[in-house]
Amino acid sequence: MQAAQDITIGGRLSKTQYQYTLADADPGELNRWAALFLDKIKAVPGITDVATDQENAGPLLDITVKREVASSFGILPSTIDNTLDDAFGQRIVSTMYTHAQPVSRGA
Repeated sequence: MQAAQDITIGGRLSKTQYQYTLADADPGELNRWAALFLDKIKAVPGITDVATDQENAGPLLDITVKREVASSFGILPSTIDNTLDDAFGQRIVSTMYTHAQPVSRGA
């Protein structure tokens, strides 16, 4: 558990004063254990206002790539990754503004 701070650096915003984060590479396992953990925390005397920000309703895509077939068409694995990321992923976009330099024209 970690205390809420006035300034959050490298962390997530929380609905409560303290937060506990569970992470797992397997979403099914995470969903199973997160629910059990939440129920156990709620049952502890003296701990109130237990909440979760877990969202399970997001879309899930499971793709199997046949590398031999893709290779026979000259498609690289990186091309497949980039195409899927373009279609379903998020890209970091930033806009930088600088002071415009005046253009001097010779007389």
